[in-house]
Amino acid sequence: MHELPDLSRISIEQKDALIRSLFGEVNRLSAQLTALSSQVMELKARQNKNSHKGSTLKRVTTPTQVIVHALPRRSATDVIVVNTMPASFRPM
Repeated sequence: MHELPDLSRISIEQKDALIRSLFGEVNRLSAQLTALSSQVMELKARQNKNSHKGSTLKRVTTPTQVIVHALPRRSATDVIVVNTMPASFRPM
């Protein structure tokens, strides 16, 4: 960051040049801020559009249907999972 010069020791022309330079910097930063704000709004809209708004399954005391899905193939180094499903829910 630049230090502010002692304004009492610089000429009017130098002050004018400094003001023009500062206005240019303000305009550049304003344009950059506008562009970044637009990108943020665009990303938020895209994120909201892609978000999942599905529903979860409701818990019931007595299920009407049980679907047992096949487990993916495991390699020899994978941990073996023991079937902890109650016998009443196991497929016949």
